[in-house]
Amino acid sequence: MKILCFLLSCDLFVARLNATALTVDTILDFKIHGHKCDKQASYKDSTGPQKLEGGTIIYLGKKLTSGGYGTIYEGSLGHRNFIIKQIRPEKGTKSRRGIQIEWGNSRDFLGRIAEKMKQDPIQYGKLLETDPIIPAIAQTTDGSLIQKKVSGRDLRKIVFSEQTPYRSGFPDQLPGAVTCAADFFRGLALLHHLGFVHCDIKPGNIMIDDEHYLCHIIDLGGMKKIGKKIHIHSTNGAPEFIEQSYAIKDYEAQQKELLTEQTQIASKIEAASDSETSEQLQERNRAIETQLLEIAAAIESAKKKRDTVARPAYDIYSSVPILLAILFGKTGYQLAHHLYFLQEKDSVPFQYLQIAKRPDFDGEEYFMNRCFELNQTMQEKTGQTYPESMIRQLAQLLARMSSLDPNERPSAIEIIETLEHMISFFV
Repeated sequence: MKILCFLLSCDLFVARLNATALTVDTILDFKIHGHKCDKQASYKDSTGPQKLEGGTIIYLGKKLTSGGYGTIYEGSLGHRNFIIKQIRPEKGTKSRRGIQIEWGNSRDFLGRIAEKMKQDPIQYGKLLETDPIIPAIAQTTDGSLIQKKVSGRDLRKIVFSEQTPYRSGFPDQLPGAVTCAADFFRGLALLHHLGFVHCDIKPGNIMIDDEHYLCHIIDLGGMKKIGKKIHIHSTNGAPEFIEQSYAIKDYEAQQKELLTEQTQIASKIEAASDSETSEQLQERNRAIETQLLEIAAAIESAKKKRDTVARPAYDIYSSVPILLAILFGKTGYQLAHHLYFLQEKDSVPFQYLQIAKRPDFDGEEYFMNRCFELNQTMQEKTGQTYPESMIRQLAQLLARMSSLDPNERPSAIEIIETLEHMISFFV
């Protein structure tokens, strides 16, 4: 199996990538302790030191978490610490395919970075200095991925921990929270500038470093090039296809009921004792066949409307919960969670979409009321509060980010400018 390795020995690994190395399909430079390791590397799924081919010792540390496609461990190579994403054997081919997709996406990202570094090494070196995006930087012979380790915790653990205080894990000072949110959008802006859409912005894919007010975007497994066709298979996501997902679920439920009835009719026809009853059952069966054809056509039509091309506006819509979580802690995320991530048709997000379609709907007023409520709750629990003028500007921003029309959503750059302006309210 191929071993694909990048420079792990540098702190700013992306800033020092050799662009020509990215075109190699077999062995790439893997510098450890000053020498080149040109043999295949591997390690075992166990805690403790393992000797790699090439004479290097790798330490596989404690298990951190498990995701849809891989199990995450801490690891160390010499004095360098990193993260290892191993294939989950119980997931089989699905896990291997998911990790291979993430590795391919990481290579695309690193390749684009290498191109930009050749054009303007100073500008892009500065943009990459804080590691706003964390791609996989190597793949071992057993298919596992190696990523740079960054400080902080993922946002999911912060907002879902029952023991977490109201704002634990977030910057203590409110200006720091705004700065942290702006840093998240800097990473998103970089990704969009390079021609990619993350397509899976959620708390588990955001690392928060509250000490330095930094955010790191991880897991490029769902990343797509801008303009590439994407398929959304869940009822989570932006409104341009979420309703079609609900429609498909309804159609599939009807389809299942009709198929069950059709099976029952077939048994009844076989057991029918007279021709009249048999003819009535066959007539019903023909009607079901017609309905099934109509439903199949409706499902196909809904899928075509739901399937779309990757656009930065999709990431912007998905970023609303991240922004509210960073600014208001758990309560902020809970509000956004109800707006965006519940999957039942009678849940708040579906109701919100219906409300937002009304001619008299005022998105700014809607979010103004929600943000003032969050601000009041935060003041009661922490004694801290955002300036009223900032809350009003935040409501305007959230209304645009949540627009049902993707063309009306602001770019990540516009959001950064707005957040940077909000910081001035504290001066």
